[in-house]
Amino acid sequence: MDHTYLTCLFMFMFTLVYKMASKPPSVVKFGYEEFQIISDRKWCAKCKHCGEKITETRGTSSGFTKHMERKHAALFEDYKKRKSK
Repeated sequence: MDHTYLTCLFMFMFTLVYKMASKPPSVVKFGYEEFQIISDRKWCAKCKHCGEKITETRGTSSGFTKHMERKHAALFEDYKKRKSK
């Protein structure tokens, strides 16, 4: 493969991943507020129910999901039901 092709492919993939990692995950839209991208590698949001600020690696949502599951079990069950529809 030639260098120009690989460069274009890399830029395309980087742009795609960056754009995907700029939108809040569904769990954040459901149970969090004040979503912010705080660096090129981190994002955060405040729990609507207890006010705890959760910081997570950009592009992942497991920290937000785990917080809701551990601290707000009933809310987490509601989130799972809505997500499966």
